[in-house]
Amino acid sequence: MTKVLERQTWNDMTKIADGLPSKAEKIRQLHSSGYPLADIARFLEIRYQHVRGVVIRAKEKEARQVKDDQSAMPPAQVSAQVGPEGRIVIPAPYRRLLGIESGGHVTMLWEDGEIRLFGRDRAIARAQALVAPYLEDESTSTEAFLAERRQEAQREASGG
Repeated sequence: MTKVLERQTWNDMTKIADGLPSKAEKIRQLHSSGYPLADIARFLEIRYQHVRGVVIRAKEKEARQVKDDQSAMPPAQVSAQVGPEGRIVIPAPYRRLLGIESGGHVTMLWEDGEIRLFGRDRAIARAQALVAPYLEDESTSTEAFLAERRQEAQREASGG
């Protein structure tokens, strides 16, 4: 007896898979959304083994990527030459660790006779850590502000 997907499940899966360029990409997206392999196979009208193979290859690729990322750790110390106009090239492994892309921003900090570099995410985290002690209570948080605005919008929508 062949199991049939429920209409709501079929509709939800269609929303996820629509517009994706290949069956493999549809399989990966549906699997990452938590659908069982058998349901994916039924939805795409393909063999279970095909779905399983795509998922296994995706996991293997992810594991290789993690391993490559770990092996791409730069040495703790490198030297660089100062070029024309005082430019220094930051080696690619360091840029990846800092989350800096070409044309991206880097923050420099003079501290104890050294220059420290960090990317935008780290700069934001540092700023938040500096401000946190001055937040007296939760009413000053962004979340509290947004919750208050949502309540106000609901009151306006209901005519009150």
